[in-house]
Formats: sequence, C-alpha cells, structure tokens
Amino acid sequence: MNKFILTSISNEVIRQETSDFFQKASSHFNPASFAEALSAVPAIPAFRDDQINIG
Repeated sequence: MNKFILTSISNEVIRQETSDFFQKASSHFNPASFAEALSAVPAIPAFRDDQINIG
C-alpha cells in the first residue's frame, strides 16, 4: 500500500513539473514568428525513410 501511495504522489509531482515546464516554454510563443519560420521550410516531398506507412 505504501508503494502505491508513493508512486501516486511521485506521478503527480512529475505531472505538475511537466505542466509547468510546457507552460513556461510556450509563454513566449509568437504565432507570426512561427508562421515565418514555417514558410522558410521548402515544400519538397518527404524522403522515403521519413514517411510513415499505415496499413
């Protein structure tokens, strides 16, 4: 039972730290800068090894 409680608390701490990390990382997100950077990526087909084949 103690291991279950310890694991539950640990998971919650990790979840909160992860959430805090992504909130901080995304707080400076600028959609215009992202669109500008994305427009600089050439529109070429993916390499064969980079494709995901489903089915």
